[in-house]
Amino acid sequence: MQVRSVIAQGLLAAPAQAAPVEPAFDAAGSAEGTSAPQPSIGTHYFDVSEVDTPAMPLPEWQVDVAMLMAEGVHSVSVDVLISESGAAQQCAVTRVEPPQPPDLLAAVASRLCETTLRPAMRQGLPVPSVRHIELVLAAD
Repeated sequence: MQVRSVIAQGLLAAPAQAAPVEPAFDAAGSAEGTSAPQPSIGTHYFDVSEVDTPAMPLPEWQVDVAMLMAEGVHSVSVDVLISESGAAQQCAVTRVEPPQPPDLLAAVASRLCETTLRPAMRQGLPVPSVRHIELVLAAD
């Protein structure tokens, strides 16, 4: 079994720039109508292109690989809103192949939000940020 994590550019520079796609599910499993978790009003979450150092997991993203493989998941994308202290505030599954039931999407988002992170840095200061995480699972 091989798990390859592809960390892509963040998709959300500001709340108004989020593009609608299939409903996503936050860590609590509730349906959302956008491609990313909804940030707090007035908070700007910096995209990875806007920071000097992006937020990084310590040591790795929390993912239940065995569960995903058992369900036949090939890939999953998750948007993660991260506070300036490094806490994953909200996680939303934006895509999963093949499609899965809402309870599985909620479990994936919830588990990923348990990840301990080093916050993004901008001009020497920790800042809130957004990360788009894509996990590609392949059998050896």
